[in-house]
Amino acid sequence: MQYFASFQPFEVFSEFNGVPGTYIKSFLISDKVNLNKWQATHAANLSNLDTFLGRPGIHYINPENGKRDHTGAESFEKSLQIQELYRVANIISVGCDVATRECWEFSKINDDDISAKIKSGQIKFISPSIWPEENSIEQIEQTDGTVIDVVHAYKGLHYAFVDEPAYGDDAEIKAFCDGTTKQCQDEVARFDASINDVGPLTEHEIKIPDSSATINTSHNSNDSTKNQMATTEEELRKELEDAKAKLAELKDELEDSKKSKQAQDEEEKKEGRQAQDEEDEEKKALKARIEVLEKQPLVDKIITSMLSASVISPDLESKQRSQLMQASTTELSNIIEFNKPFETKLNSLTQNSSVPYYGSAAFDASLDDIDDEALLQEVSG
Repeated sequence: MQYFASFQPFEVFSEFNGVPGTYIKSFLISDKVNLNKWQATHAANLSNLDTFLGRPGIHYINPENGKRDHTGAESFEKSLQIQELYRVANIISVGCDVATRECWEFSKINDDDISAKIKSGQIKFISPSIWPEENSIEQIEQTDGTVIDVVHAYKGLHYAFVDEPAYGDDAEIKAFCDGTTKQCQDEVARFDASINDVGPLTEHEIKIPDSSATINTSHNSNDSTKNQMATTEEELRKELEDAKAKLAELKDELEDSKKSKQAQDEEEKKEGRQAQDEEDEEKKALKARIEVLEKQPLVDKIITSMLSASVISPDLESKQRSQLMQASTTELSNIIEFNKPFETKLNSLTQNSSVPYYGSAAFDASLDDIDDEALLQEVSG
């Protein structure tokens, strides 16, 4: 549960430790009961005031009524996250007045528009927000029947610039400073005469929660902030679902692309194999054609020789030619070489005019006079 309270005007400084800017000092918290019916004990303030160091001053407009208000959420961590969206100031120092039990904060304004509104008096009040520790709230019933929440331990969340104060006139402006650092420090010292556990007007390391963290859920004590947080949660959930859907879509596209690429590669390989096969067939056909062209004159020569020697009859020429075409060029050349002696002898016989020509009765009769053994020895030897 988050507790809010509002206070009266604050002091403005134009410089601190030689660094120009807009700085403010304001009443932060006390042990008095505020108009929101809660109270932090003086012991709790002394022990827990330094938890405000590094926390933001925020400027949030309630969309329902248009007034400056607090942010809030259902947990301390979520409250820290959502308030970062509206950070306009950094709390750099805190302190308590032991006499009045009033505690104050000193912070630097980081927003020029807020700085101008502070200086012009358009923004006059701040209100602190605390997160009570577990089992630290004591409820006390008043004589009028109202119940006061007494907080014995807490963590500081932020202060918010507000339009309506809740602590009455306790935090009225006691002094105003717009001079040098030394003048401002002297003026503030006269104002509070306080004992500050962390040192008066000294800067401390600003520990800012990670504002980039995702705000998953958030609710506020007022309806407008609850609605705003619910809307933010719904929008973030929708964005997450959209992102998941887009991721699934991209995965599908990637898978389809891989399958398409694989199919394309297979098709290209198939086309490549087909082209290679066609090329091989063309080469094979060309080689066969070349062989035919090479063997044709050899076969013609052999057939002519065989016809001349009446080894075959003309009606068997076609069959013999077909058989010879099955032989290799080497084999055909060997046949021709082997037949050369017979061709030479035959040519000499046919070219001699005294020898009857082939086919005549005289030629047939002359064949009977040839000594076959002598001819064979002559051819072979």
